Amino acid sequence: MKRWVRPALVSALLLGLLAGLGQIPDPNALDSLTFTPLVQYTPAPPSKAEQIPCYVTKSGKKYHLDRACPSLRASKSIREISLEEALGRYQPCLRCAGE
Repeated sequence: MKRWVRPALVSALLLGLLAGLGQIPDPNALDSLTFTPLVQYTPAPPSKAEQIPCYVTKSGKKYHLDRACPSLRASKSIREISLEEALGRYQPCLRCAGE
């Protein structure tokens, strides 16, 4: 292939591409474009501590992760709370919640 043919082919291809666009893009026209985000904001899911159930008694000072914990066996009133709430008010049971 002759040397003058290669630049002529490249020029023809570029002109063909530009003709397919219809016009040469104006760099100043980019200022008028609007941005549309691809991802929408969604609030974070509840933390894992909010989702883990714990069990406490009315007069107890410990929280339990297992409803069948032997320490709860004699308790008559057991209520369920979140781990997040239990961490601020109770100590962990040494049998089922560990340290």
